[in-house]
Amino acid sequence: MSPKPRQSPRADRPLARHTAWGKRKRLGWQYAELHYRLRTADDTPWRQAWSIAIGTFAGCTPFYGFHIPSCIFLCRLFRLNVVKATLAAQISNPMFAPFLIFIEFGVGRWLLSGRFPSLSFAEVSGLGLRELGLSLLLGSLVVGLALGALLGLLALWIGLQKKEPSFGKKLVDAVSRRYVNTGIFNWEFVRAKLNYDGVYELILRRGLLPAQGTIVDLGCGRGLLFSLLAAARELSEDPARPADWPACRGPWVLRGVESHSALARTARRALRGIATIERGDLVRKPIPPCRGVLLLDVLHHLPYAEQESVLARVYSALEPGGVLLIRETDAGAGWRFRLTSAAERIAGIRRWRPAHGRRYRTLEDWADLLEALGYRTRIVPVAETRWYADLLIEARRIS
Repeated sequence: MSPKPRQSPRADRPLARHTAWGKRKRLGWQYAELHYRLRTADDTPWRQAWSIAIGTFAGCTPFYGFHIPSCIFLCRLFRLNVVKATLAAQISNPMFAPFLIFIEFGVGRWLLSGRFPSLSFAEVSGLGLRELGLSLLLGSLVVGLALGALLGLLALWIGLQKKEPSFGKKLVDAVSRRYVNTGIFNWEFVRAKLNYDGVYELILRRGLLPAQGTIVDLGCGRGLLFSLLAAARELSEDPARPADWPACRGPWVLRGVESHSALARTARRALRGIATIERGDLVRKPIPPCRGVLLLDVLHHLPYAEQESVLARVYSALEPGGVLLIRETDAGAGWRFRLTSAAERIAGIRRWRPAHGRRYRTLEDWADLLEALGYRTRIVPVAETRWYADLLIEARRIS
């Protein structure tokens, strides 16, 4: 029998790398899902109450060092919320633990001997180890059950008082849910952006986008607005939707362009099956015929000549009656402009992107430039940005 040929040590490396990468990817997804569940954890009031009751009971036991493992075991056994139970178990934190131990010991002695002990070293030292441990164990069971029931009922009462989540909260949850498996930072960023930057919701709420047709987002970033549009379409029949909120049904063809490779990759993963995301330079990328174009916080990153070039190309791509939405900073807004530009510089330092290359214009300059190109412009008030110099311009192609 001929000897089995020896395999090159390099032969299986690609497969090994692929397998290791796949395992890391799965672990990343599992961590992201766990983070999502722990951060949202929208349990029913009854599950929350039971979680807090069990966590309080576990925290009252004298088995220090085993409180968290006990919470994890009991919550996995009864399918409860581990985070809430673990937080409730902190009732035995160093600040309260001495008082809790004394009360438990006293209750145990009262149940065994019929009287509450005095706080004296002589009385405690006179008890044997068996008597001391039995008193503490019995008292901890009684106190734990009582406190667990009390705090559990309080949590149940609070939970039952909660109202149905607002339509805005449902939108934020639906949008950010798409980004869980793209990374925890992306998920947290999207939630924060939607909660504190009202321009995205304003665009949908006021029906500024065309009801159907192709919409192009130039410099789409993570594709947040497209995600919001898709979520609003999914929740169009939700009973919590306010009457003044237009139903977003489409149909749309959504196309995004992003020059930053990591952001384009994130948007592509989050919007798979919803939008087409291309990586490219928006100054040179061909713009398809469309009904709507978005340029949100993009133009001030370009030289003035390229700003005019992009706006002219957008005008040529827009169908008659099509809309261009621009969010920019008004350089003539005085102290509000200085505040906004300072915030931009700080953000640029944090992202290792210096802010010296930004080109701002005044509101009048933007209006003159757009109208010279053939647009009809309108300023959309954005109440959420009254402390900043941000402005939202609606520019329409007339013919």
